[in-house]
Amino acid sequence: MSKAIKIIIIGIGVILIAGIIAILYQFSAPQKGTEEERVVVNLNTTEAELIPKLKEQGYLRSERAFNFVLKRKGWQGKIEPGGYMVSKGMDAWLLADTLVNHPYQK
Repeated sequence: MSKAIKIIIIGIGVILIAGIIAILYQFSAPQKGTEEERVVVNLNTTEAELIPKLKEQGYLRSERAFNFVLKRKGWQGKIEPGGYMVSKGMDAWLLADTLVNHPYQK
């Protein structure tokens, strides 16, 4: 195998690894070691309104990643009004699970 082909293969590998790391980063927790806080989802709040607020308040790194989790798990439209104990230390998967399956107060 020629040196040029080896360099190309290594370059593609580096790009793939960097891409995977960047994607995984989008699903990770925005902060580490933070306390849980109560977040209230009001009666008339839609997911389309809630998700940007969660991002703005620092609970999400990526709205797109969070929407992917909801879609992948079949949870779109299943966040109900109520109070939830969440943390900025939760990744997108755990935050979605909490908002769909673990209300603190209804």
